Amino acid sequence: MLSDVGNEVARQYGLAYSIGEAVYTTLKGVGINLEEYNNDDSGELPLTATFVISSEGVIVWAETDADFKRRPDPTTIFPALAAL
Repeated sequence: MLSDVGNEVARQYGLAYSIGEAVYTTLKGVGINLEEYNNDDSGELPLTATFVISSEGVIVWAETDADFKRRPDPTTIFPALAAL
C-alpha cells in the first residue's frame, strides 16, 4: 500500500497530469479547491492506479483509470497476488 502525497511516485510512473488553467478555474468556480485538497498549487492530479509488484520489482498486474470513482474489483487482483 502506498500513499503518494505530492504525486511524486505517480509522476515517476507517468500517471500524473496537469488539469490546465481552464479546468482549474472552473473547479474553483464551483467550490473545488485543489490547493487545499492536494496541499499544493501544482494543478496536478494522479490517475487511479493499482499495481501488484513482485519482490524483484516486476509489475505483474496493473490497472489504471482516468475516472477516480472506478477501482478494480479485488477478485481480479487475487490471482496475481497468489502467483507471487
